[in-house]
Amino acid sequence: MLLNYFIVALRVIARQKLFSFINIVGLAIGLASVLLISSYVKHELSYDRSFTNANRIYRVAANLHLESGPSIRAVTSPPLAGIIHEDFPEVEKVLRIGRSSRSLSYQDKTFFDIKLITADSSFFDVFDFPVALGDRATALSQPNSIVLTKQAAQKYFGDESPLGKQMALSDTITLMVTGILKVSPDHSHLDFDGIYSRTTIVKPYQEPKDTWFNNNFYTYVLLKPSASSKDLEAKLPQMLDKHMGADRKKSIWYELFLQPITDIHLRSSLKAEMEANSSMSVIYVFGSIALFILLIASINFMNLSTAKAAKRANEVGIRKTAGAMRSQLVSQFLAESLLLSLVSSALALVIAQMTLPAFNTLLNKNLSLNLMQSPEIILGFALVTMVVGLLAGLYPAFFLSRFKPIQVLKGKVVSGTQGALLRKGLVVVQFSISIILIAGTFIVQEQIHFMRTQDLGFNKDQLVIVSIRGSEGTNRYEAIKQHLLQNSNVLSVSASAEPLGRGQSVVATLPEGWNENQITSVTTIMADEDFINTHQIKLLNGRNFSANSSSDRDHAFMVNEAAVKMFGWKDNASAVGKKLNWGLGKEGNVIGVVSDFHYFSLHKQVDPLIIHNDPESYSYLTVRVKPDANDWQRALTALKSEWKSLSMKGEFDYFFLDEDFSRQYEADQQLKSFISYFSVLAIFIGCLGLYGLAAYSTEQRAKEIGIRRVLGASLPGLVALMSKDFLKLVLLANLIAWPAAWFVLHQWLSNFAFHINISVAVFFLAGSIALIIAWVTVGFKSTKAALSNPVDSLRNE
Repeated sequence: MLLNYFIVALRVIARQKLFSFINIVGLAIGLASVLLISSYVKHELSYDRSFTNANRIYRVAANLHLESGPSIRAVTSPPLAGIIHEDFPEVEKVLRIGRSSRSLSYQDKTFFDIKLITADSSFFDVFDFPVALGDRATALSQPNSIVLTKQAAQKYFGDESPLGKQMALSDTITLMVTGILKVSPDHSHLDFDGIYSRTTIVKPYQEPKDTWFNNNFYTYVLLKPSASSKDLEAKLPQMLDKHMGADRKKSIWYELFLQPITDIHLRSSLKAEMEANSSMSVIYVFGSIALFILLIASINFMNLSTAKAAKRANEVGIRKTAGAMRSQLVSQFLAESLLLSLVSSALALVIAQMTLPAFNTLLNKNLSLNLMQSPEIILGFALVTMVVGLLAGLYPAFFLSRFKPIQVLKGKVVSGTQGALLRKGLVVVQFSISIILIAGTFIVQEQIHFMRTQDLGFNKDQLVIVSIRGSEGTNRYEAIKQHLLQNSNVLSVSASAEPLGRGQSVVATLPEGWNENQITSVTTIMADEDFINTHQIKLLNGRNFSANSSSDRDHAFMVNEAAVKMFGWKDNASAVGKKLNWGLGKEGNVIGVVSDFHYFSLHKQVDPLIIHNDPESYSYLTVRVKPDANDWQRALTALKSEWKSLSMKGEFDYFFLDEDFSRQYEADQQLKSFISYFSVLAIFIGCLGLYGLAAYSTEQRAKEIGIRRVLGASLPGLVALMSKDFLKLVLLANLIAWPAAWFVLHQWLSNFAFHINISVAVFFLAGSIALIIAWVTVGFKSTKAALSNPVDSLRNE
């Protein structure tokens, strides 16, 4: 019996080629979209879950209570790990990780862009990354040890065996390769190319107490199986009181809390994160779009199924007359719907596999569709296929199977208004979703354009950033700088610890006028006397650093307008000459005030800033090239030549500051592209369904059209007559979509400190696009029907 159902279903599909094609293709595209997006969501949710003890690993983070407000940070101070290790027996292991900006070299190969971290010997006890070569238990137990990722080892050593090889850390420290990771940490919030032992630079847990002020280490704890994270967290304030004493009463001091590592990638956006994390909001957006696409495709499927059902009333009457039971008719219609759904799912797998490379390029990921290793995706995919097939078949199955044979065969079957209302409602839902996606595309695009063209308070164009890591030392950086200035394409050169747009130091500071319990923490840029000129930042009051003043390098500071306001000083002019206790040990005066400029992206407000001249920290040179030096390749070739003439180790490592700033908006750009592509898909699938419904409508009204043609109706009049009902539905969809789109987009824009205002014109544009596309789709089919020969439709009358 079941086989017979599917044989009949195949005949029906073959007989109704157009509707079957629209149903299968539309649903297949929707299912393929869901499959691709599900693979991305699964990838994001899998971060840090591959570790054996992932459910027992926590990061210790700090909530600093500053005069300027709370500052929640991912980093803590070095002594904390040792104290936790000593005071809490429920903690099995403690680990500190620090970022390192040093260069790494092997023989004549030096790389400055390598991502290095330094860690305690307990690293692999906490994070059990699989190791391809070496002993994980002892890899970081000795000073001067380094473990590399497989990719980094290939970059340095090629086909050589790396174990036991000697490498140079910033040309000053010799490291021995003691291990190679089997895989890179792609599914972890830890992003690195190499780890060297912390004992290379300091003994385990032996830190002077004054390093409580140096909050720049990531601290992790591995709890014992029976331990409770909440119980440990409750004990942390008492521990701080015990070991910090009166210092904790100062407003710089903080409360500690624990973060499960499995929450970090998607639920943590603290200051000083190791790398920029994603967020659950992205998962919600992607997941919502997947559901929207599937919903639109499913609506098509159900709409066309219900629309075509009424035409089979005679078939139902004959079957019932021949003795068919209602349950058999229901099973028949469900079998047809399930068969279409199964064919669509098979086609969806092919489409998903073919489009996966483009999808990976779009999101800058390396996803795979290895469904055999993703049972949850297989199960979900199968479940969606079955549910869509059943839902699409239920209405026609129960609606048609209730007809009485006598009424059907006498032609007295009335399709009723319920089916028509259902189809109209579903069309409205489809186009409401499409309009929301189109409006979202425009708003995201406008916001990205706004961020990229907004005045940042400095000129980021024509700036080349050159890494001089591995060339530390005042005399060395000045020699390189002066040599580059001899190039005719170079206007100015400045040195800094980090380029703008990247992580800057945050230093404990006591401004003049504050008491000792009002210590705050302020972002500090380490830069020389040419920093202001090279970046073309406005100096509002006072003076710049002087290369001829040795005191400027120890006792002079510049601040921005935001710092003047936070410190409570009267105005910019009065700020000049004020005293600062910077780092709670280095005292000096404010010599100048600069205008507020965006040293990070426009996602953030401009925070208070201190600029300090500290030559020992400089790792980058910022080179301003002449605006008329249009031949960038020629200018860079000249700079590379200067680099080689200085006998520098390694390649000329550089990047453009404007491009680097643009990368801060990469996630936003990906979101815009993602919404754009899937908006097109949503419109395409919706139009497929609309075309199918228009085809059904013209088929139903064929005789009416023929009569109107014979009576002299014009072509535009017929097209308008047949199109107006569909266009009314799209207009109704606009009224529903606009407020919903405004609410969603307003929530998204609230994530930016600086953002555009939502214009009503965007909604009119999105609605107009949807209306035009719908009109073209319906109008094409209506025109074709209106141009048909009326004799063909009236010959049976």
